[in-house]
Amino acid sequence: MPLLATQLVAALALAAGRPAARRSSKACARSTILASAGAAICAVDICTPDVRALASFYEECLGMERSERAGCIEMGFAGGATRLKLIEAPAAAFRVGAGFESIALDLPDVGAAVAGVAAAGGTVILPPEQCAVGPSKIPDEPVGTTHATLEALVSDPQGYRFRLIQRAGGASRVAKVVLRVTDLELSRAFYAELLGMSVLRWRSNLMSTPPSTTLTMQIGDPAVLNGAPVLEEAESAPHAPAVLELIYTFDMRKTDAGEGGAGRLTLAAAGVHDIATRAPSALGTVVENAPGGTAALLRDPDGFEVRLVGTHGV
Repeated sequence: MPLLATQLVAALALAAGRPAARRSSKACARSTILASAGAAICAVDICTPDVRALASFYEECLGMERSERAGCIEMGFAGGATRLKLIEAPAAAFRVGAGFESIALDLPDVGAAVAGVAAAGGTVILPPEQCAVGPSKIPDEPVGTTHATLEALVSDPQGYRFRLIQRAGGASRVAKVVLRVTDLELSRAFYAELLGMSVLRWRSNLMSTPPSTTLTMQIGDPAVLNGAPVLEEAESAPHAPAVLELIYTFDMRKTDAGEGGAGRLTLAAAGVHDIATRAPSALGTVVENAPGGTAALLRDPDGFEVRLVGTHGV
């Protein structure tokens, strides 16, 4: 490996809170993946001045189904565990932050979805292209391993970005929520140690196509895999809750979490009151803590809002 690439790998490893020296990634994977599950993403807040217009866009372009709830419209796919919660708000009351990178959707036909987005007033940021990622350290994959997918990046008329991932023959689902963070270790401590989620996948993207000076970490509930191997295919299980993908770009100092609740995550978790009590120790901020431990609103170390509800209150 060229010296520059070697130095960059070491720098990325250090930036992520992992020592550059080689250690047993297999042992790390085992101890992390088998950690107890504690939270799962059940909703993402989408603020918009016109919920019905945006709901129609998601129906026509992305194939989502709507359900009417008090004060909002929820969008999702049949049998899906994670949904989009459309909340009416004046345009001046919220802002989608650049750090809210995207919502990733598994779809059977990315090309058709992109054409529909363009025709309905959305924006095609990146047209469909073949992308490939290299081996992960969690779980430990052999050098030379690649996972290739057809992907596109679009935005809806409100400015929310969606990464569309082709899963030919598979069911459509909300697969990931992708956030850009400034410190992977702090984010891991918040979501894994505090909220009880588990690291399912960790990789450097230097060997990806196209290559990127980023590290990604996917965090979620391993229980949804029902004992299946933690592979790309297992992560696309149609009824599994979305995973949280954290992206760290080398030397990133700031991220933009947005304002007004745009992109707020709702997580179903056990022990909400206890989590809120311990949040400051994980550099989280408690915004609200409902009496009785039924719900709480936190901010993670980068300012992204996370609403916790009890597992029986979803």
